[in-house]
Amino acid sequence: MRLRDLDWWPPPLSDSYHSGHPATPPEPAKLKGSKVYSAIGGDPAYLAIIIHYRGRDWRIAISNQPVPMLRRIEASLRGHEGEPLADLADVVLVEAV
Repeated sequence: MRLRDLDWWPPPLSDSYHSGHPATPPEPAKLKGSKVYSAIGGDPAYLAIIIHYRGRDWRIAISNQPVPMLRRIEASLRGHEGEPLADLADVVLVEAV
């Protein structure tokens, strides 16, 4: 399975500071990092994907996946920091360790 096989990839960028409408990148949005967050007995786990775009960092939260899948996506993105999102579509999902 590749990232492009996920129905939400690439993750949508929205500018919460302005219009709240999806932003269409005229320049490549680049991966800055990703991390799974979870709290015992708290909110559901989510994957935070940090994208560098237009001179600032954008945070995207993905929460509609089971925790093992979130961890697989996080592990798969590791090592691809600085690459354009468009180039990551062919990244193969790996098993999380």
